[in-house]
Amino acid sequence: MPPLFPRLSFNRFGDPTQVLTLQQVNRPPLRPGRLLLQMRYAPINPSDLIPIHGQYAHRIALPQVPGYEGAGVIVDPQSGRSTGRRALAVAGDGSWQTFVTLPEDRVVWVPDDIDDNDAAQIYINPLTCWVLLTQWLPLNAGDVLLLNGGGSAVSLLLAQLTALRGIRLAVVVRNAAHRQALLAAGAWRVIEAPQLMEMTHFGARAAIDCIGGEDGLQLARAVRSGGDFVALGLLSGRQVDWRRV
Repeated sequence: MPPLFPRLSFNRFGDPTQVLTLQQVNRPPLRPGRLLLQMRYAPINPSDLIPIHGQYAHRIALPQVPGYEGAGVIVDPQSGRSTGRRALAVAGDGSWQTFVTLPEDRVVWVPDDIDDNDAAQIYINPLTCWVLLTQWLPLNAGDVLLLNGGGSAVSLLLAQLTALRGIRLAVVVRNAAHRQALLAAGAWRVIEAPQLMEMTHFGARAAIDCIGGEDGLQLARAVRSGGDFVALGLLSGRQVDWRRV
């Protein structure tokens, strides 16, 4: 009898603690043009949890294995042994499982100087932040950028990247415990929600909203006329009501 391997999956939408189930399954069969990746690390992001709740139900076929990123090692399907080559779990079939199959022509190899832990988190948030600052938002050195969700990994990434580009990042936090880490990473200001409207005096050029709902609305109101607003996340589970801007 072939060995079984664990994976997490869900066949209905809802609270991840209620709908995720641990299964024992066979190693997936390989089709031509695909590689077999044995996972080492797979992070848990809001972007992984939101689909489980059902926000994107219209484009998700159930049952589903969650997980949009991670890192592992390519396995020889014949011998079952590691080839030693590491790759990202990108364009695969859900990273919260032991084995993922990858399209051979789209595989992203992990360089030797990046460890597994960093590689597992390098695809979604860091690249998204970089694209936002270099291709999406027309920001120059000295411009003020607003960001909420100050306790997130995205806030620390943007603090570092904006500092490198001379952009002044003002981060809105709910918990002052995040202040020192954000300032040390390169944030220009760390403020609490009641202080947000004071930022209008600095003429914020743009804002990135990670929360949505009322928090996103208040962030949008603090951007100067003609500025840019990017909805990056939906941590509150609610959309911004643009009728109230």
